Amino acid sequence: MFISRRPSSRAFRVSFFILALTAFTQWASAAVVSWSNPAGGDWATAGNWNTGTVPTAADDVHIDMAGTYTVSISASVTSVTVNSLTLGGASGTQTLTTVKPLTLNAPSTVGSNGVLTANSTVNGAGTLSVVGVTECSREPARRRSPAAAR
Repeated sequence: MFISRRPSSRAFRVSFFILALTAFTQWASAAVVSWSNPAGGDWATAGNWNTGTVPTAADDVHIDMAGTYTVSISASVTSVTVNSLTLGGASGTQTLTTVKPLTLNAPSTVGSNGVLTANSTVNGAGTLSVVGVTECSREPARRRSPAAAR
């Protein structure tokens, strides 16, 4: 006697869920958002970016268009969080100036033609590799010793 065994509906649902989750993970990976204004300008202006939208925490930001210009994270925003930052192109000097906190969630780079001027904190889980110039004009945060915190 030959018995045919059909996959159970539960096994099918689990397989479908895993396939859908894999597809979503691929779709949800960080998007590259590149600076597109050769004159420089304000970070918070959507038209300065190749996507027409201001970068978010899910984006890999590239400020690497050739030329000499400054991108400013100004008082118009509370803070900026991006997945990663690549600053510095093949020629010219690309400067990112911030007066608000900048959070980098993944490894980021200031290349040989990049200048990061931080007038606020730069933090996050990502490492920052600097080949170019990083200028910090804010005093570092002071940490209290465990004894002083009691």
